Amino acid sequence: MAPLPLRLPSPSVPLGQRGAALATTLILLVIVTLIALGATRFVAQEEKMASGIFDRAIAFQSAEAGLRRAEALALQSTPPTAQPNNTDGVCNQTSCSGGLCAPPDADCTPRWKDSSFTGWISILSPPDVPLPVEGFYEYLGTYPNWYLCDRENPVPPNCLGRRYRVTVRAVRTPGATVILESQYQGS
Repeated sequence: MAPLPLRLPSPSVPLGQRGAALATTLILLVIVTLIALGATRFVAQEEKMASGIFDRAIAFQSAEAGLRRAEALALQSTPPTAQPNNTDGVCNQTSCSGGLCAPPDADCTPRWKDSSFTGWISILSPPDVPLPVEGFYEYLGTYPNWYLCDRENPVPPNCLGRRYRVTVRAVRTPGATVILESQYQGS
């Protein structure tokens, strides 16, 4: 019997290719693309957060400088003579003059929360600070400068000091508004 001729596969005719490599590569490409898109979104969100923190920091620095300036302005002012009736259950918000306001009426919305309040004045503006700072100060009355000095007989000099509530705001962007408030007392 004669030996059978060996049949070698011809390079031009592939034996049983099924396309598994192509499908696997496409699936891996889709997975890598989804991971890259997720990372891009994460980086963009981090940049927005960093920008917001920076805007708030600039607004906070400006507001702090404005608060110190407004406290000095409050002590230079002459206290108002009109005092609201805080016990009548009716909001009697008096107007402010040059940033100085009468004591707040407990029946009213706090001035800094009241969108119709127009007593904000310019406290500081660029180039002194990065952002313009607005504010006002409310006269709260006279209070002892140290504990129980007003009960001594006679009352010592410089015992009573004028107390003010000082409020300032600095706006960098609508999302980066800083409002600071302090109670400040001087002789």
